[in-house]
Amino acid sequence: DLMKIGIIAPSNSIIGEKNVKIFNEAIKLFEDNGFEIIVGKNVFSDSECYCGTVEEKLEDIYDVTSKAKYIICATGGINSNNILDKLDFNRIKNNIFIGNSNPVLLFNALLSINKQVSYIGPNIKTIGKNKSQFSIDCIKNIINKKNIILTEEPNIIINKGIGIGIAYG
Repeated sequence: DLMKIGIIAPSNSIIGEKNVKIFNEAIKLFEDNGFEIIVGKNVFSDSECYCGTVEEKLEDIYDVTSKAKYIICATGGINSNNILDKLDFNRIKNNIFIGNSNPVLLFNALLSINKQVSYIGPNIKTIGKNKSQFSIDCIKNIINKKNIILTEEPNIIINKGIGIGIAYG
């Protein structure tokens, strides 16, 4: 069974030949690792200063979240706050979002309104740029509900123990 990942652009869009190439390299890496990828049709929108309109962002959010539980943001940027007052939070309450930078505004709203878990992690552009198998493995752990924290470098432990709580971005 393929693991489904949806991709949206709540902040900036993926614009320019170089960025599209990086994006497509990430998609290939996901597909090579057994994922089915569902890309929002407005991820490449060049409207509204290359961020996409609020309506385009909402259209992608509702469409992609109806097809995949796990949603990764295409990139960071600006303007995810523009969707917050128009977003129907109830429609996306069962999805899990992953990304970083500006989309964390959306994640904080999801937590506040829906008590919904999101993960601050790599976006698609970062995965494509770094060709990061490590990031793919971390996302697999999230989907497979393995509460294992992977690290690429040795950890320095200051106080041994277990921390439990909510991390705010």
